[in-house]
Amino acid sequence: MGNILTYVQTELRLFSERPFSAVDSLVLAELAYVRFDGVVPGFQRLRRGVRLRDLYKAELMGVLFPSLPAEERAAISGGRYPASSQNRYALLAAAAMSPRFRDIRLRFYAEEQDDARMQQVAAVTFLLPGREAFIAFRGTDSSLTGWKEDFNMALISPIPSQEAAAKYLAAVGRRLFFRRALMTGGHSKGGNLAVYAAMTAPPELQKRIAAVYNHDGPGFRTGVLDNPGYRAIEPRIVKILPQSSIVGMLLSDSDDYAVVESRRFGPMQHDAFSWEVKDGNFVYAEKLTDGAEYMNRTLKAWLESMPDAQRQALIEALFHVLESAGADTIEDIVEGRMKSLRALISQYRSLDADTRKMIARLVRALLKLSLKNIRRERAQKESTAPLLEN
Repeated sequence: MGNILTYVQTELRLFSERPFSAVDSLVLAELAYVRFDGVVPGFQRLRRGVRLRDLYKAELMGVLFPSLPAEERAAISGGRYPASSQNRYALLAAAAMSPRFRDIRLRFYAEEQDDARMQQVAAVTFLLPGREAFIAFRGTDSSLTGWKEDFNMALISPIPSQEAAAKYLAAVGRRLFFRRALMTGGHSKGGNLAVYAAMTAPPELQKRIAAVYNHDGPGFRTGVLDNPGYRAIEPRIVKILPQSSIVGMLLSDSDDYAVVESRRFGPMQHDAFSWEVKDGNFVYAEKLTDGAEYMNRTLKAWLESMPDAQRQALIEALFHVLESAGADTIEDIVEGRMKSLRALISQYRSLDADTRKMIARLVRALLKLSLKNIRRERAQKESTAPLLEN
């Protein structure tokens, strides 16, 4: 079974031969994580854009992937693909060589970060050969900071990042006029930003939007879903979740989503490179896992049980406790790689009784989900292990 990387490496048909698909949208959503600043033109530069094939140059790699050391880039180029977000380097390399992707042009790169306003947004527009454009919003990674941002997005709306995304979509729509049909999407936070931008777009711009792809991005509060703009765009929203989705089910009151199989377990399924692809399509599952549904019920009950200010304070407390133990990513928590349990216990005990109770409830739900996934992984390994000969 493959993933989006093997899909790009093996799908040789042009978009004129095989139309744009949900898998293609995830590929472009993952490429939006690349740091294109100074390489892909923004709104101020009057250029046709940069082709994907022209981005895979040695002199650009340190700019596009500043956090990836040169020796690791060399290892990836040699065919050894590290896990996690480092796969994006391999994805760019594959796309630059692919007859399907290499002639896509990138334009209108924009990135803004304002920590004081909790604003961190980046977007890029992919001009497909023909008359289509895909507007991709960057998501969050597996860091605790990224997960905290996803939680905050589900609780507060609009946030500055959502408003910036709406302005970006409108600006691209004006510059592309009516020559191209528009699609938009993103992974994680990027999916939420794409939906928000589309639902707040002017009616004449909404008519040009053919599809909105939300790949495991958080939902919205009930009041937002009652927005006429959301109702207008809702039939064109394609929401895709992995089997153990947590982020994508945050404040999601709709059952209109597809579930894909993943080669990873538990919260780590948020990694889009773990989603399984076969014959150019996602491998779909019937439903979320029982553990994920239990976790999501717990989260939903928690979110609905308190006023906004208390929820915000609880989120701050929860992530502060986890960070105090030296956890940097969600994998650190699930796999028990926290550096200081003493610091965690100390921070936990310093909280008031009600906050401790709520956090304990969430942690129990997460542990229950993790234990189920560990048993599932062990059972899977045992079932595929070769039998000993007598």
